Amino acid sequence: MSMQVLKSTPSTMDAARENLLQGRVSFDNAGCSEPQGVITWDQTAGRGQSGRTWHSLPGESLCATYYFRHGMASPPNAGPIALLAGVAVAEALQRRISQEGPDAPVLGLKWPNDVLLNGRKVAGILIEMLKAPDDAWTALIGVGVNLTVRAFPPEIAAQATSLLLEGVPSASWQELGQEIANALHRQAELYAQAGFTAVLDRWRVYDRTQGLRYQAEQDGAIVRGIAESVEESGALRLRLEDGGVLTVRAVSSITEV
Repeated sequence: MSMQVLKSTPSTMDAARENLLQGRVSFDNAGCSEPQGVITWDQTAGRGQSGRTWHSLPGESLCATYYFRHGMASPPNAGPIALLAGVAVAEALQRRISQEGPDAPVLGLKWPNDVLLNGRKVAGILIEMLKAPDDAWTALIGVGVNLTVRAFPPEIAAQATSLLLEGVPSASWQELGQEIANALHRQAELYAQAGFTAVLDRWRVYDRTQGLRYQAEQDGAIVRGIAESVEESGALRLRLEDGGVLTVRAVSSITEV
């Protein structure tokens, strides 16, 4: 299995979607795909959660989208797949960070889709669900990792970081892209053998969500609350300003504030 490598593309997510709809991606009985995904040196119109722009200059970031089935791809599973993907990205990065010894930067995960390094965002994950020509649902897992970025736009400079800025030796974007593909496969195997609870246990090792403030939509109104926990379903439990509790499952309906 291998990644499709592009020198430049507006969006790996768009390229992967086109490949899937045109029947250029094949899956075996275990849900593994060929190619495993699309990766590029230069993504000119990348996007993140809620339509935000993903800041990336050529060669400074990993920009990839992976095809994912593994028996769990369906719209109701978009949230759990996002957490599974977060674990895969975190553990691929942890293998490199662990080489730095006791003074290594601290890796974390923030619900639903941010990977943190020393408390700042180093990677993001975007999930789209799509039905392929064979009538099977496929998750497109978009991953962006800041590798050698030295500076960010002023509006995100305080919240973002890169492996370079945190002193972590960076792999090439091709090498790390393949490592994440392998990590996604390992997490899919864990899910198949032990269920989502086992994946969630791994996610909680990195969890930095508790105490963060979020706003969400509830019955057409915007409500605000503090994250208390991530439940067994993978949903976020919020304690609202009025003392009530809201369980948030839809990633698209919530933002950190």
